[in-house]
Amino acid sequence: MLQMNLVKKFKTSYQIKFSNTQRFLCHTMGSKTIVFDSNTLEKIVELSKPKNPGYIQFSQNDDYLYIKNTVGTICVYETDKFQLIKTIKSNKKFQFVEADFALTNIPFLILDTLKTKDGCQLALINIDK
Repeated sequence: MLQMNLVKKFKTSYQIKFSNTQRFLCHTMGSKTIVFDSNTLEKIVELSKPKNPGYIQFSQNDDYLYIKNTVGTICVYETDKFQLIKTIKSNKKFQFVEADFALTNIPFLILDTLKTKDGCQLALINIDK
C-alpha cells in the first residue's frame, strides 16, 4: 500500500519548481519568490524582486535563477549568493506576454512571447545587452 507523509506545507504558489540539479526548490507567491534547499527544506532566501512573480526557470547548471513577473519584468539572480544581476522590463515597443518562457543553452538568451504593434511574436531575447 502507498503511504505518504507531509514533509513541508507551502502557502498557495503560482509556480513551484525544482532546479535542474535538484539542489533548489523554488516557489512564487503573492509578491515574493522563496528558494529552499531541497535536501533540508530550509529557506535559503526570500526574493522581493520582481513584484508579482509568476514564472521561474533555472539555468541548465543552476548558476542563475530567472523570474518573470505577471506584468512584464524579468529578473536574473546568480544562485551563489542570490544577488540580482540583471533586470529587463517591457516598454512601449514591446511587452512581455503573461506566460512561461524558455531558456537556451546560452546564458542570458531567452525565448519568450512579446506583444508588439504587429501582434504577438515569438522572440529570442539577449538580456545581456
